[in-house]
Amino acid sequence: MINLLLGMMAMTDPAADRADRLREAAELIDALGSTLGSHAAASADGDLLRDLAADQVGLARDALVFRIEDAALAAPGVPVPVGAGELLRQFRLYWLCAPVSLFPARNWGFDKLDLHVEFNRDAEAGQRRPVALDVLPGPEIDEVVDVGGQVDVSVDPSARFRVATPDIDLTPLGVPVEAAASLEASASAGVHAALGPFRYRVTRARISHTPVGMEYVHWRIDDAAHLEKAGPSLVVLLAVPRPVRAVVVHAQMEASRYFKFASAPLQDKIRQLPSRLRDYFMRDGAPAVGAAVWDITAML
Repeated sequence: MINLLLGMMAMTDPAADRADRLREAAELIDALGSTLGSHAAASADGDLLRDLAADQVGLARDALVFRIEDAALAAPGVPVPVGAGELLRQFRLYWLCAPVSLFPARNWGFDKLDLHVEFNRDAEAGQRRPVALDVLPGPEIDEVVDVGGQVDVSVDPSARFRVATPDIDLTPLGVPVEAAASLEASASAGVHAALGPFRYRVTRARISHTPVGMEYVHWRIDDAAHLEKAGPSLVVLLAVPRPVRAVVVHAQMEASRYFKFASAPLQDKIRQLPSRLRDYFMRDGAPAVGAAVWDITAML
Protein backbone atom coordinates (compact mmCIF):
# COMPACT_ATOMS: atom_id res chain seq x y z
CA MET A 1 0.00 0.00 0.00
CA ILE A 2 2.77 2.45 0.86
CA ASN A 3 4.35 2.06 -2.60
CA LEU A 4 1.00 2.92 -4.17
CA LEU A 5 0.78 5.89 -1.83
CA LEU A 6 4.22 7.15 -2.85
CA GLY A 7 3.20 7.08 -6.49
CA MET A 8 -0.16 8.74 -5.84
CA MET A 9 1.39 11.53 -3.81
CA ALA A 10 3.74 12.36 -6.66
CA MET A 11 0.82 12.84 -9.06
CA THR A 12 -2.11 14.10 -6.96
CA ASP A 13 -3.05 16.01 -3.85
CA PRO A 14 -3.67 13.09 -1.45
CA ALA A 15 -5.70 15.19 0.99
CA ALA A 16 -8.04 16.38 -1.78
CA ASP A 17 -8.31 12.85 -3.20
CA ARG A 18 -9.23 11.48 0.22
CA ALA A 19 -11.83 14.21 0.79
CA ASP A 20 -13.43 13.40 -2.58
CA ARG A 21 -13.63 9.68 -1.75
CA LEU A 22 -15.14 10.29 1.68
CA ARG A 23 -17.72 12.69 0.25
CA GLU A 24 -18.68 10.35 -2.60
CA ALA A 25 -18.98 7.32 -0.30
CA ALA A 26 -21.06 9.27 2.24
CA GLU A 27 -23.48 10.48 -0.45
CA LEU A 28 -23.90 6.95 -1.82
CA ILE A 29 -24.61 5.62 1.67
CA ASP A 30 -27.14 8.43 2.18
CA ALA A 31 -28.86 7.28 -1.03
CA LEU A 32 -29.11 3.68 0.21
CA GLY A 33 -31.55 4.82 2.87
CA SER A 34 -33.63 7.14 0.69
CA THR A 35 -36.86 6.41 -1.16
CA LEU A 36 -36.41 5.82 -4.89
CA GLY A 37 -36.66 9.12 -6.73
CA SER A 38 -36.47 11.28 -3.60
CA HIS A 39 -33.61 13.55 -2.58
CA ALA A 40 -31.16 11.70 -0.34
CA ALA A 41 -30.93 13.45 3.03
CA ALA A 42 -27.83 13.10 5.18
CA SER A 43 -27.86 9.83 7.11
CA ALA A 44 -26.22 8.86 10.39
CA ASP A 45 -23.91 6.35 8.67
CA GLY A 46 -23.09 8.85 5.93
CA ASP A 47 -22.19 11.37 8.62
CA LEU A 48 -19.81 8.86 10.20
CA LEU A 49 -17.80 8.78 6.98
CA ARG A 50 -17.99 12.55 6.58
CA ASP A 51 -16.57 12.86 10.11
CA LEU A 52 -13.36 11.15 8.93
CA ALA A 53 -12.45 14.35 7.11
CA ALA A 54 -11.48 15.69 10.55
CA ASP A 55 -8.57 13.21 10.84
CA GLN A 56 -5.28 15.02 11.34
CA VAL A 57 -1.94 13.28 10.85
CA GLY A 58 1.48 14.67 10.23
CA LEU A 59 5.21 14.59 10.73
CA ALA A 60 7.25 17.20 12.54
CA ARG A 61 8.51 20.06 10.40
CA ASP A 62 12.05 19.19 11.48
CA ALA A 63 13.56 15.88 12.55
CA LEU A 64 15.59 15.65 15.76
CA VAL A 65 19.23 14.73 15.14
CA PHE A 66 21.98 13.96 17.67
CA ARG A 67 25.59 13.20 16.77
CA ILE A 68 27.13 10.08 18.30
CA GLU A 69 30.74 11.00 18.96
CA ASP A 70 33.32 8.49 17.83
CA ALA A 71 34.93 8.42 21.27
CA ALA A 72 31.67 7.24 22.83
CA LEU A 73 32.02 3.85 21.14
CA ALA A 74 35.53 3.40 22.52
CA ALA A 75 35.33 4.11 26.26
CA PRO A 76 38.43 3.30 28.32
CA GLY A 77 38.44 -0.30 29.45
CA VAL A 78 35.56 -1.27 27.16
CA PRO A 79 36.53 -3.50 24.23
CA VAL A 80 35.33 -2.26 20.85
CA PRO A 81 33.38 -4.99 19.04
CA VAL A 82 34.87 -6.44 15.89
CA GLY A 83 33.93 -4.21 12.97
CA ALA A 84 33.15 -1.12 15.03
CA GLY A 85 36.48 0.48 14.20
CA GLU A 86 35.93 -0.02 10.50
CA LEU A 87 32.39 1.30 10.85
CA LEU A 88 33.69 4.51 12.40
CA ARG A 89 36.37 4.82 9.72
CA GLN A 90 33.74 4.84 7.00
CA PHE A 91 30.72 6.50 8.66
CA ARG A 92 29.57 9.23 11.02
CA LEU A 93 26.75 8.05 13.29
CA TYR A 94 23.56 9.91 14.26
CA TRP A 95 20.35 9.37 16.23
CA LEU A 96 17.54 10.56 13.94
CA CYS A 97 14.12 10.95 15.57
CA ALA A 98 10.93 11.54 13.55
CA PRO A 99 8.05 12.65 15.82
CA VAL A 100 4.61 11.66 14.52
CA SER A 101 1.35 13.51 15.20
CA LEU A 102 -1.91 11.53 15.17
CA PHE A 103 -5.29 13.12 15.94
CA PRO A 104 -8.24 11.04 14.70
CA ALA A 105 -11.78 12.23 14.12
CA ARG A 106 -14.08 12.15 17.14
CA ASN A 107 -15.42 8.66 17.91
CA TRP A 108 -12.80 7.08 15.66
CA GLY A 109 -9.30 5.77 16.30
CA PHE A 110 -6.29 4.65 14.29
CA ASP A 111 -5.19 1.00 14.33
CA LYS A 112 -2.26 1.05 11.92
CA LEU A 113 0.59 3.37 11.03
CA ASP A 114 2.92 3.06 8.04
CA LEU A 115 5.96 5.30 7.66
CA HIS A 116 8.50 5.21 4.85
CA VAL A 117 11.70 7.27 5.06
CA GLU A 118 14.44 7.41 2.44
CA PHE A 119 17.87 8.99 2.68
CA ASN A 120 19.29 11.06 -0.20
CA ARG A 121 16.90 9.40 -2.64
CA ASP A 122 17.88 11.89 -5.36
CA ALA A 123 21.60 11.03 -5.15
CA GLU A 124 23.36 10.38 -8.42
CA ALA A 125 24.00 6.81 -9.48
CA GLY A 126 27.11 5.45 -7.80
CA GLN A 127 27.09 8.02 -5.00
CA ARG A 128 27.12 6.48 -1.52
CA ARG A 129 24.03 7.13 0.58
CA PRO A 130 23.29 7.05 4.31
CA VAL A 131 21.97 3.75 5.68
CA ALA A 132 19.97 2.70 8.72
CA LEU A 133 22.08 0.62 11.14
CA ASP A 134 19.14 0.06 13.47
CA VAL A 135 15.55 1.21 13.86
CA LEU A 136 13.09 1.76 16.69
CA PRO A 137 10.45 0.69 17.48
CA GLY A 138 10.95 -2.86 16.37
CA PRO A 139 9.65 -6.32 17.27
CA GLU A 140 11.92 -6.43 20.34
CA ILE A 141 9.79 -3.72 21.98
CA ASP A 142 7.03 -6.28 22.59
CA GLU A 143 9.38 -8.16 24.89
CA VAL A 144 9.67 -5.34 27.42
CA VAL A 145 6.73 -2.95 26.94
CA ASP A 146 3.23 -3.24 28.31
CA VAL A 147 0.40 -1.14 26.89
CA GLY A 148 1.46 2.46 27.35
CA GLY A 149 4.81 1.30 28.74
CA GLN A 150 8.12 3.11 28.65
CA VAL A 151 11.67 1.98 28.06
CA ASP A 152 15.22 3.27 28.30
CA VAL A 153 16.98 3.15 24.95
CA SER A 154 20.72 3.58 24.48
CA VAL A 155 23.22 2.94 21.71
CA ASP A 156 25.75 0.28 22.68
CA PRO A 157 29.39 -0.02 21.51
CA SER A 158 28.35 -2.32 18.65
CA ALA A 159 26.24 0.55 17.23
CA ARG A 160 22.90 -1.09 17.97
CA PHE A 161 19.96 -0.01 20.11
CA ARG A 162 19.80 -1.48 23.60
CA VAL A 163 16.31 -1.52 25.13
CA ALA A 164 15.61 -1.89 28.87
CA THR A 165 12.64 -1.27 31.13
CA PRO A 166 13.16 1.82 33.32
CA ASP A 167 12.73 1.78 37.09
CA ILE A 168 11.13 5.22 37.18
CA ASP A 169 8.31 6.91 35.31
CA LEU A 170 9.68 8.80 32.29
CA THR A 171 8.10 11.24 29.86
CA PRO A 172 7.45 10.03 26.30
CA LEU A 173 9.29 10.59 23.02
CA GLY A 174 12.96 10.58 22.14
CA VAL A 175 14.39 13.29 24.39
CA PRO A 176 17.87 12.63 25.86
CA VAL A 177 18.35 12.64 29.62
CA GLU A 178 21.33 14.34 31.31
CA ALA A 179 24.68 12.93 30.26
CA ALA A 180 25.66 12.28 33.87
CA ALA A 181 22.54 10.23 34.44
CA SER A 182 23.27 8.35 31.25
CA LEU A 183 26.75 7.35 32.38
CA GLU A 184 25.58 6.46 35.87
CA ALA A 185 22.75 4.29 34.55
CA SER A 186 25.07 2.58 32.10
CA ALA A 187 27.72 1.92 34.75
CA SER A 188 25.17 0.49 37.17
CA ALA A 189 23.97 -1.88 34.46
CA GLY A 190 27.53 -2.89 33.61
CA VAL A 191 27.04 -1.70 30.04
CA HIS A 192 28.72 1.27 28.42
CA ALA A 193 26.17 3.39 26.51
CA ALA A 194 27.47 5.35 23.53
CA LEU A 195 24.37 7.56 23.61
CA GLY A 196 21.44 7.64 25.98
CA PRO A 197 19.49 6.39 27.69
CA PHE A 198 16.66 8.10 25.84
CA ARG A 199 13.11 8.26 27.07
CA TYR A 200 10.74 6.32 24.85
CA ARG A 201 7.07 5.34 25.05
CA VAL A 202 5.10 3.10 22.73
CA THR A 203 1.84 1.16 23.01
CA ARG A 204 1.85 -2.60 22.62
CA ALA A 205 1.32 -3.49 18.99
CA ARG A 206 2.54 -5.68 16.18
CA ILE A 207 5.64 -3.82 14.98
CA SER A 208 7.69 -4.64 11.92
CA HIS A 209 10.18 -2.91 9.68
CA THR A 210 12.38 -3.52 6.66
CA PRO A 211 15.84 -5.05 7.21
CA VAL A 212 18.56 -2.77 8.56
CA GLY A 213 21.48 -1.66 6.43
CA MET A 214 19.31 -0.17 3.67
CA GLU A 215 19.08 3.39 2.34
CA TYR A 216 15.46 3.49 3.46
CA VAL A 217 13.23 2.25 6.28
CA HIS A 218 9.59 1.22 6.18
CA TRP A 219 7.88 0.80 9.56
CA ARG A 220 4.51 -0.73 10.19
CA ILE A 221 2.81 -0.46 13.57
CA ASP A 222 -0.27 -2.65 13.38
CA ASP A 223 -3.18 -3.46 15.67
CA ALA A 224 -2.06 -0.85 18.21
CA ALA A 225 -4.11 0.03 21.27
CA HIS A 226 -5.00 3.73 21.47
CA LEU A 227 -2.45 4.68 18.86
CA GLU A 228 -4.02 8.11 18.65
CA LYS A 229 -3.18 8.93 22.28
CA ALA A 230 0.59 8.71 21.93
CA GLY A 231 1.89 8.91 18.41
CA PRO A 232 5.24 7.13 18.57
CA SER A 233 8.53 8.71 17.67
CA LEU A 234 10.17 6.63 14.97
CA VAL A 235 13.93 6.50 15.34
CA VAL A 236 16.84 5.57 13.07
CA LEU A 237 20.45 4.95 14.01
CA LEU A 238 21.82 6.59 10.87
CA ALA A 239 25.23 5.94 9.35
CA VAL A 240 26.37 8.71 6.99
CA PRO A 241 29.38 7.96 4.75
CA ARG A 242 32.16 10.37 5.70
CA PRO A 243 32.50 11.83 2.19
CA VAL A 244 28.77 12.72 2.19
CA ARG A 245 28.17 16.27 3.44
CA ALA A 246 24.47 16.79 2.64
CA VAL A 247 21.63 14.58 3.85
CA VAL A 248 17.98 15.00 2.88
CA VAL A 249 15.29 12.68 4.27
CA HIS A 250 11.99 12.15 2.43
CA ALA A 251 9.20 10.80 4.64
CA GLN A 252 5.71 9.56 3.75
CA MET A 253 3.19 8.25 6.27
CA GLU A 254 -0.35 6.97 6.46
CA ALA A 255 -2.58 6.19 9.42
CA SER A 256 -5.58 3.93 8.91
CA ARG A 257 -8.18 1.90 10.78
CA TYR A 258 -9.96 -1.43 10.53
CA PHE A 259 -13.56 -0.97 9.42
CA LYS A 260 -14.29 -4.53 10.52
CA PHE A 261 -14.72 -2.91 13.95
CA ALA A 262 -17.39 -0.51 12.66
CA SER A 263 -21.06 -1.21 13.35
CA ALA A 264 -22.63 -4.05 11.35
CA PRO A 265 -25.05 -1.70 9.52
CA LEU A 266 -22.20 0.59 8.41
CA GLN A 267 -20.10 -2.37 7.26
CA ASP A 268 -23.06 -3.70 5.29
CA LYS A 269 -23.53 -0.36 3.51
CA ILE A 270 -19.82 -0.01 2.75
CA ARG A 271 -19.89 -3.45 1.12
CA GLN A 272 -22.62 -2.18 -1.22
CA LEU A 273 -20.40 0.61 -2.55
CA PRO A 274 -18.58 0.35 -5.91
CA SER A 275 -15.51 -1.84 -5.59
CA ARG A 276 -12.99 1.03 -5.73
CA LEU A 277 -14.68 2.66 -2.71
CA ARG A 278 -15.42 -0.60 -0.91
CA ASP A 279 -11.75 -1.59 -1.11
CA TYR A 280 -10.67 1.90 -0.04
CA PHE A 281 -12.46 1.40 3.28
CA MET A 282 -12.46 -2.35 3.96
CA ARG A 283 -9.00 -3.17 2.56
CA ASP A 284 -7.02 0.09 2.82
CA GLY A 285 -8.66 1.60 5.91
CA ALA A 286 -9.34 5.04 4.35
CA PRO A 287 -5.78 6.18 5.16
CA ALA A 288 -5.02 9.72 6.26
CA VAL A 289 -1.67 10.70 4.79
CA GLY A 290 1.18 13.07 5.52
CA ALA A 291 4.61 13.88 4.15
CA ALA A 292 7.75 15.79 5.08
CA VAL A 293 11.18 16.57 3.67
CA TRP A 294 13.97 17.08 6.21
CA ASP A 295 17.26 18.62 5.15
CA ILE A 296 19.44 17.72 8.15
CA THR A 297 22.71 18.89 6.59
CA ALA A 298 23.16 21.75 9.06
CA MET A 299 22.87 19.33 11.99
CA LEU A 300 25.60 16.95 10.85
